Amino acid sequence: KNETRNIILRLEGFNIFNHANMLGRGVTTYGDATTPATTFGQFVGGVGTATNAIPAFANIDPPRMFQLQARFVF
Repeated sequence: KNETRNIILRLEGFNIFNHANMLGRGVTTYGDATTPATTFGQFVGGVGTATNAIPAFANIDPPRMFQLQARFVF
């Protein structure tokens, strides 16, 4: 009977050059690009607007991410 066993190692890196992802996950700040805003060109009263969206300039991803995977195949 021929049985083989292997160990597979895998290393993945994300954003290894530390490039800022300026839009991050806050793309809802700009809304839907195909539908124009109803308030475009109009004065909207009030000082400051509460929003749940993360600002588009926020880089919320960590600078570098690595993950290591080990798989034992038998």
